[in-house]
Amino acid sequence: NFYEVPMLKKRWILISPVIDGGMRRGLPQVKHDHVTTYYGNIDTYCEKLGITDTSDCYIYLLDKEGYIQWVNNGVATEEKLTMLFEKTRELIEK
Repeated sequence: NFYEVPMLKKRWILISPVIDGGMRRGLPQVKHDHVTTYYGNIDTYCEKLGITDTSDCYIYLLDKEGYIQWVNNGVATEEKLTMLFEKTRELIEK
């Protein structure tokens, strides 16, 4: 499974219906159940997840226990995707 979690500061919660509606319109219906927006203090999450640039997209590959096994950020390049797929294959074969 995959999950997308846009993280926005709490100040945006007042217009969250507008933001969430806009995001939904930009995604195919089949992906709606895999996206949830977090509104709150993102500083703790950024610190714990090693997020240094909040304008970047980060991807985390978790094992079946929920531990991060691979992380990357920025533009998805062929090299990064290859690494992600190889690590995914390793985890599936365990």
